[in-house]
Amino acid sequence: MKPTKMDLNNKRIIISKPTRIGDVTCCLPIVTVIKKRYPNCHIIFLGQEYTRQLLEIYNGIDEFIDYKKLVDSEESETAKNLAKYKADIIIHTLPDVRLLKAAKKARIPIRIATASKIISWRTCNRLVLIKRSLWKLHESQFDMMFLKALGFKKHYSKNEIIQQRDYKPPKQDALCLALLHKNKFNLIIHPRGMTPVMLWPIDFFVQIIQIIPKSNCKIFITGSEADSLIISNLIHHFSSEDVVDLCGKTSLNDLIQLISHADGLIAGSTGPLHLAANFGIHALGIYPPIQPRHPERWGPIGEKAETLCVQKKCDNCRNSSTCACLSLITPQQVLNTISKWFTGFGTNL
Repeated sequence: MKPTKMDLNNKRIIISKPTRIGDVTCCLPIVTVIKKRYPNCHIIFLGQEYTRQLLEIYNGIDEFIDYKKLVDSEESETAKNLAKYKADIIIHTLPDVRLLKAAKKARIPIRIATASKIISWRTCNRLVLIKRSLWKLHESQFDMMFLKALGFKKHYSKNEIIQQRDYKPPKQDALCLALLHKNKFNLIIHPRGMTPVMLWPIDFFVQIIQIIPKSNCKIFITGSEADSLIISNLIHHFSSEDVVDLCGKTSLNDLIQLISHADGLIAGSTGPLHLAANFGIHALGIYPPIQPRHPERWGPIGEKAETLCVQKKCDNCRNSSTCACLSLITPQQVLNTISKWFTGFGTNL
C-alpha cells in the first residue's frame, strides 16, 4: 500500500523521543525530511531536559517540551498541558504509555506509533509496522519508518540518513576548546556511559591511552563527575600536557563543541560516540556481539564511523551488565584500527 500523501504546511507536529542523547540523534533526520518538503510546518520536540542543548543546535526544531515537567502531574493534567501546544500530529518514536494515553485524551488529530504494541492500537490512529526484534536494521532506520504515516517513503539507507542531518554551526565559547592542539590529532576517549550498557573494560581504556604515541596525539578524557573518581586514579601518572581529564568539567554544550572541533573519539555505545559520527569526525565504537546491543542496531553512523565487535554469535552475557567477549578486543587491536587516523599529525606511527 502506498503512503497517503498529506499537506503538512502550517501543521504543528510533535516528535516524541524522551530518551538519551544517542537515541535522540537517531530520530533527528525525521525533522529535516519533513522541513525540506514542508518548510512552513512547526516542529515541536518532546524530550528530556538534558538533551535540550543538543536540540537547540539542530535546524528545523521550533519548540521544545520538557518530558519530565509534562508527565510529573496527574494523567488528566498531562493531557491538558499537552493540548495547550495545539498539535495536529504527534509521532511517538518511543511507545511511552503515559504519552500515548495523554495524546489521545488531548485529542491530537493524528497520532502515529508502531503497530507492534497493543497500547498503540488503543491510543493511536496511524500505525506503522515496525518489528525491531525481527528486522536487521539500525535504530535510526527504524525511526525513519514513522515517516510513512505522513506520506514519505518507509525505508531510508544509512547513507541517506547521513545526508539528512542538519546541525547549526557550533559556537566556539567553550573554554575547553583552548586546550586543543593545533598540530596534533585531538582524540577524545569516553570510557563510561550514562546507562549500564556493556562497555569495554576500563583497564583497556587506560592501556590504549598508554600505548598511543603522544607525539601524534593529544588525548581528552570525558565523562561525568562520578566517572572522574574512577578515571583520575587511573591516569594520574600521565602528563597533563598529553592527557587532559575533563570528566565532570563540561556541560553538554561544552562537550558538543569539543567533539565537533576534535579529530576523533573512541567509546562504547554511548551518546558522545553518536555525536562524533553525526559531526563527521573519526568515531570508533567498541561493541558486544549480543543482540540488540550489537553495532548493526546501535553502531555510529557517519562517513568516518567504525566499530569493533567480536564476530561470533553469543548470548552468554545477556543477563549481565558486562560482556566477556568485549575483553577479546585488545588495546593493540584498537590502536591498529585508529593508527590511520593520525596520518599527517605529528610523527606518524
